[in-house]
Amino acid sequence: MGKKSGKAKDNVKKAALLDPEEECGLSDKFCAVLREVFARFDVDKDGGLSKDELQNFAVAANAGSNLEEDEVQQLQQFFETDGNGYLTQKGFFQMYQMQTTARSSDTWKDLQRLGYKPNLAPLHAAGGESDATVSEKPANEQALKDELRAALMELKGQPCAAAHLRVASALESLGRHEAAANSRQQAASLEGKSTPAAETSSVEEND
Repeated sequence: MGKKSGKAKDNVKKAALLDPEEECGLSDKFCAVLREVFARFDVDKDGGLSKDELQNFAVAANAGSNLEEDEVQQLQQFFETDGNGYLTQKGFFQMYQMQTTARSSDTWKDLQRLGYKPNLAPLHAAGGESDATVSEKPANEQALKDELRAALMELKGQPCAAAHLRVASALESLGRHEAAANSRQQAASLEGKSTPAAETSSVEEND
């Protein structure tokens, strides 16, 4: 079975990611994928990725790893943002154009974790999930749970707004949207100085 699987992978031709003929420098097919990914994480559909939405994207694309604060600032500094400082779709394209030109292997890793094959077709076939999807799911899920556990530990040690937002991002990635919304509300309360600093999240981790 291992050999058959290897041959099947070899038969999948890698799609082109870059196209110097296009204004954005990316191929049409890759642009279509990036539009899908951007729309997936632009939860409120305002045309920009907020800090929380950007962190949710990072967790999914980086196997559970959040962006550091300075990394977020660099994205906002070097790529197009809207009036709120949110990364626009054009900025998202710019980010991937730069990364793909410098390190295409990193882009392919992102695409695999985000659910795409080398030919940029979705990993989820109509009749079910591919072998790659099934094998990656436990590892990705565990990485997300590990991130939630680390976020909760940080929150216990320092119950600040940033810690609540980290918990919210981890919960969102695990599909626990209501709990994530509660954590964001607590973060907003702390930022507004209406919640005691000693307050901790009511979220309990589910293994």
